[in-house]
Amino acid sequence: MELTEKEKKILFELDFNSRDSLSKIGKRVELNKQTLNYNIKSLEKRKIIKNYYTVINVNKLGFSYCRVFLTLKNINLEKYCEIFDYLKKNKKIFWLFKTQGSYDLIYVMWVKNMSEIVNFTAELHNKYGHYIKRKNESIITSIIHYQNRYLNNNSKSKTINLCETNEIIEIDEIDKKILKILSIDAKISIIKISKLIKVSSKTIIYRIKKMEKNKLILEYRPNINYSKLGYTNFKIFLNSSKIDLKMYNKLIKEIQSNPIVTYYIEGVGIQSDIDFEIMINTNEKLYSFIKKLRFSFPEIIREYEAIPILETCKVKYLPF
Repeated sequence: MELTEKEKKILFELDFNSRDSLSKIGKRVELNKQTLNYNIKSLEKRKIIKNYYTVINVNKLGFSYCRVFLTLKNINLEKYCEIFDYLKKNKKIFWLFKTQGSYDLIYVMWVKNMSEIVNFTAELHNKYGHYIKRKNESIITSIIHYQNRYLNNNSKSKTINLCETNEIIEIDEIDKKILKILSIDAKISIIKISKLIKVSSKTIIYRIKKMEKNKLILEYRPNINYSKLGYTNFKIFLNSSKIDLKMYNKLIKEIQSNPIVTYYIEGVGIQSDIDFEIMINTNEKLYSFIKKLRFSFPEIIREYEAIPILETCKVKYLPF
């Protein structure tokens, strides 16, 4: 589906700001409330916006971020769907992707300790070990989220960094209930939340503002069906030589400043020295991007791998 320039601008402004009022967003995109609301409803009706989710800093609740790449074998469609459903239904898993190439599935889970990873892996192997050819596990220490700047080639955009922290926030049952609702519907009204958990609207507003101030709630994002717009999400792995630290840091800066980059990841046990994601609408642009990096940093980049992410199947920043 083709987007108008105005629709691209709306999607960009909704990103990180989905709970902003129509008046606020309208001023930024130069539309009145009625016209803006019509455009947003149109994007939702056309399934370009699938839903809205809240980015919750679960690290501040004492959880760590574990990512697993899974390659399957001896698999038919029925068994693939069974494994996929098993992963999707698990509460600990907050991101789930279908991929192509070296890996079939990527899932990300929140864990309190390393034993939880061991126990989950043992359970997975007990049920489906016959179908697992390879898996790569890593602990992510930092993931920078970039606003959807690929839509309008906007190099100036907001970022948030979900990273390890020693700051732990205690929350009660009311906060948990609010977070559960916001994690799957970032745009739900205060009145609806109030009715669902039977707490006054005034209390809901206060609790949300407090969690935003404490950086437990980071942003509110639309889940965009990028494939409908002709884009493909690629996971890029670069292996590099750090013989020249200055040039290595220049390479990082070059990657992070490019509008097509949507995430930049750092961690322990990751498959490469440099790990990031891009959103791109032609193969020519993908190879042009990689070629430019390789020719600009020939002494740094040794090899690369591009893994297409076919579909984002689950996004829920909460392990309960």
